[in-house]
Amino acid sequence: MNCPFHRFLFFICVVTMLVISRSSVAQQSPESQPATSGVSGGAAAGRGARRPPPPPYSADLVFVTTQTLADGTTITRRSLLKKYRDSEGRTREEDFRNRPGDLVDIPINVIIVDPVAGVSYHLNPYAHQAYKTEMRPHASSLPAQTISVPANRPTAPLQPTVEGPGVQATALSNPNRVPKPPPPAMERVDLGTQDFEGVTARGSLTTFTVSAGAEGNDRPIQYTQENWYSDELRAQVLHITKDPRVGEIVTRLTNINLSEPPAELFQVPSDYTIMERQTVVSPPANKE
Repeated sequence: MNCPFHRFLFFICVVTMLVISRSSVAQQSPESQPATSGVSGGAAAGRGARRPPPPPYSADLVFVTTQTLADGTTITRRSLLKKYRDSEGRTREEDFRNRPGDLVDIPINVIIVDPVAGVSYHLNPYAHQAYKTEMRPHASSLPAQTISVPANRPTAPLQPTVEGPGVQATALSNPNRVPKPPPPAMERVDLGTQDFEGVTARGSLTTFTVSAGAEGNDRPIQYTQENWYSDELRAQVLHITKDPRVGEIVTRLTNINLSEPPAELFQVPSDYTIMERQTVVSPPANKE
């Protein structure tokens, strides 16, 4: 069970499901939806106004993956990510994952994001090095601009479409490209609200059905994602994915502390060597 192939397969499964989980959270969390109140003439009133920073907190983000093999063998792996956020929106994440299932006393890396100063740092606690990256504002954070288009500007001709059983009509730039299979059918149920260590969160359960033949499967595949998001904390507090292909993945926020974290957590230690990295585009600013 500890051969390199099994470790590699486990890593691929976890990364895949975390990507699915994060995209699901982005769709369900109110933060990811831009406000549209007061829209007139295609432009939102008050555009450019920043949303207040989320409340400060510190917590442990615990990942538990359980996989049951065909012979009944159960493989359980745990990992830990310590999270901090101050009242100015600065964040710090300490990654204590080393190898699947192993935890270490010193984080293998630390990421500090400072939107106030417009920089981020990637710390290597073992080498005492910090990689500094300047964050350029995202285009959506800049004031809206009006672009004039000539009335007689030619338009591109429509591309041919392909239709067929189980295939949506899709505009193709390349007629020889094989159409993608239809996305899984989705059914969502509201689970109401629940308290998590003094923080209220609203939950939902989404069931996905992969149709037969979409992934080479001879019968439909069902998997579920249970998500609990706190508007108060502006963070996900629990996410559970149950998929027969990879097992169960539970991501839980525990040891939640709503007090202001120490300021030095968002600063590079004085004994670290700071190295510059290329400028990157920062995420869009929160809008009201």
